[in-house]
Amino acid sequence: MATNDDLRNVAIHFRGVEWTDEEEDVLYRLFFDKCRAMVEISRPLVFNSMWNDLARDLSDALHKAFNKPKVRMKIYRLKHHFEAFDRFTNTRGVRVYPDDGMVTVNTTYWNNVGEETHFHTFFRLFGFKWYNECVDLFINLEAADIDFDDGPVDMLEDPIEFTDSDEEAEENDDHNVPGRKRYHPIDVEDYELENEPGRRRYYPIDVKDEEEHEMDRRLTLIMSLAISMGKM
Repeated sequence: MATNDDLRNVAIHFRGVEWTDEEEDVLYRLFFDKCRAMVEISRPLVFNSMWNDLARDLSDALHKAFNKPKVRMKIYRLKHHFEAFDRFTNTRGVRVYPDDGMVTVNTTYWNNVGEETHFHTFFRLFGFKWYNECVDLFINLEAADIDFDDGPVDMLEDPIEFTDSDEEAEENDDHNVPGRKRYHPIDVEDYELENEPGRRRYYPIDVKDEEEHEMDRRLTLIMSLAISMGKM
């Protein structure tokens, strides 16, 4: 069973130790606003032209210096946070509520997942706030890949896997070390749990499961609030 420390460590994996909740929130709002105003966002040169402006706008908004590499890596974390959450929502018995990114689960979920990983627990309790925006940007609009070489080239491979063995929070973030060029995609394989080929994004729910999902949704909101207030 995941503890509060486990869940905080998962949050740090996705957010990064060098970002506060406020900084993250402001950055994401600026980022999605810029993306909505862009044309041909699926073109790498277009999508990757925003980083300097985004860093400047964030610096102005928060009265604190943010540079291009730091902002770009943060958006990269956002994308892979979304991809991990998206895999989780495709688990049988999971229902996602697009308006707020929260989820509920039913008995089908527990029968399929067995023992939850820390990531399962984190997503089940906290959902993903930016789910709607990410679906629209990365899936519907097919936004281009984030380019760390400042040119229209493919990302390097050799993914880093987030597993339950990562129990300690990162003390240092070396992504922005001068001269460092290899940025690795995050692959959370734990979420690929018996997904059916071609299955729709939102798993169909039987009518008899509706009350169970509603009850789980209420409990999830209560537990999330309690954890955030340090009462559990």
